[in-house]
Amino acid sequence: MDRRGRPSLTERGILPPVPPVVAPPAVPAPPAVPGGVPVGLTAAQLGRAPVRRAGRGIAVVAWVPWTDGSYHRVEAFAGEWTSSAVRVRWFGGDGTLRDVWVWAAGVHRPEEGAAPGGLRARGRPGSTPARAGSGPPRSSAR
Repeated sequence: MDRRGRPSLTERGILPPVPPVVAPPAVPAPPAVPGGVPVGLTAAQLGRAPVRRAGRGIAVVAWVPWTDGSYHRVEAFAGEWTSSAVRVRWFGGDGTLRDVWVWAAGVHRPEEGAAPGGLRARGRPGSTPARAGSGPPRSSAR
């Protein structure tokens, strides 16, 4: 019935019934950091190679694996490295200091013209290896 006491348009069959309004399901909030937690190299993967240390952190760009299987590009600082791995540190989007060892192939200095994806050319035919002891491995693709 409407305000005047007459049957409504739906009751008279002129308009179809209106379904009730239902609130959409709650959408979970996105995680504070991509993929949850970064995954670093294990002690077995690092081996016993000598570790070099920088007096100050060296600005680098690194591809870091996360627990969900994804890789994220982070702007970080390298403070230690071996011939095959680099320890990178950066602040996550939530302000947390992150610190992991990653393979050197996924790290380059931002001012250099690195190969697509941040990979170094070392180990590929025709590539020039990085200079030993001169800091984290450099990208030799130019």
